[in-house]
Amino acid sequence: MDPKNFIVSLWPELRKTIFLVFPIALGQGGHGLLFVVDAVMAGHLGVSSLAAAAFVGNTVVLVSLFGFGLAIPVSVLTSQGRGAGHPGHGAAALRHGFLLVGAFGMLSAVFVHGAVLSGVLTIFGQDPVVEREAVEFTIWLVWSNLPAFLFQCLKNHREAVGEPWQPLLWLCIGVAATIVFNWIFMFGHLGAPEMGLAGAGVGTFLGRVVMFVGLACHPGRPEIRWRDGFHLGWLKDVLVLGVPSAFQWALEAGVFTVVAVLMGLFGKEQQAAHQVAISLASLAFMVPVGISQGTSIRMAECYGARNLPKMRQIAAGALLFSLLFMGVYVLLVVVFNEAIPRLYLSGDLSSPETAAFAAQFILVAAAFALCDGLQVVAVGALRGMSDVKFILVAAFGCYWGVSLPVGVLLAWWLGWGGLGLWIGLACGICAAAVVLNFRLWWKLGKGCCYA
Repeated sequence: MDPKNFIVSLWPELRKTIFLVFPIALGQGGHGLLFVVDAVMAGHLGVSSLAAAAFVGNTVVLVSLFGFGLAIPVSVLTSQGRGAGHPGHGAAALRHGFLLVGAFGMLSAVFVHGAVLSGVLTIFGQDPVVEREAVEFTIWLVWSNLPAFLFQCLKNHREAVGEPWQPLLWLCIGVAATIVFNWIFMFGHLGAPEMGLAGAGVGTFLGRVVMFVGLACHPGRPEIRWRDGFHLGWLKDVLVLGVPSAFQWALEAGVFTVVAVLMGLFGKEQQAAHQVAISLASLAFMVPVGISQGTSIRMAECYGARNLPKMRQIAAGALLFSLLFMGVYVLLVVVFNEAIPRLYLSGDLSSPETAAFAAQFILVAAAFALCDGLQVVAVGALRGMSDVKFILVAAFGCYWGVSLPVGVLLAWWLGWGGLGLWIGLACGICAAAVVLNFRLWWKLGKGCCYA
């Protein structure tokens, strides 16, 4: 295709992608907002509570993202079936997705619950006050994963069949419910016990139950066909796509978890500052994640229909869209860098050092934001083409082979502390952006998407 015509052709496909992505991106922002809500409200309990929220959130997120990764096949297989003229595949994908994430959610919650009660948190060498506050919060948070995983399956299916607004509605309701429940149980309002940080776990659990039950009962709910039972062929398809996707998410999140734990070795001020920076970056990142998921749906449908030219247009338009959004985010962060930490730390202003560290970390996060947007959209496009094994290998190489070694080197060998760990994260994310986009355009350019 002539380059000029190709650029002109991006707008029609970009417009379709935006219409699909807009509610999905808002929904991902809602997921990120759930994380920010706990962080902001924990900040009003003090630096120790904020540090504990950081420690738990960045640990339990491994389990959470693994479960969300297992739900990915629901949207991919549903969209590929629609593109190939088999819309009935969506019911089978949803049914088997429920089986997989439900089993994982139960088993992981029982395991983590038992491990926490046995004192496993003490091995991480955190501040004793942080450890004490983290125990109950961890237990409630890991049990809240079960309704969250089931909700994600329903959400993925609705989005794949072109109904993204219902999940967004219930995400918004869930965020509002979480804020109310947090207010009640954290601070002891309306006759409830004052539970502190553990109350945030209760609020998160109840908010996610509201989300799942509401979407499951929403008018026009999808047909699941439980009477058709479960089949090994479908279970294999779900596992082949879901397990690599889950491990890829876990590998990426695992580096952030390790960094969060290592932050605790530099004191609770840097750990709390890390929580401020990572929660803000995670909130902004949810929009490119939404773009990635919308791109995955559209790419999967075209993949099922064997429409390679349209796949190129969708991928190019989505990457441009992500770059534009992250560019605006970077600009806002640079302008309001010093004011942002005060939103989190207004409950405990006795540590200006924490605010200074947070402002520093936020700037580093903004520095790699553009690459972060590029790599996650490339992941979505490749996933729509079922290229999940390469994504897994790239995640391991870039995050564990680049981010962590570079971060540790800078933090201890050069003595840069938490800043060095953040720069290591930036290096790995930039490497992932290069590798994944090279893979994407090599496959699209060579026409070997189906190899």
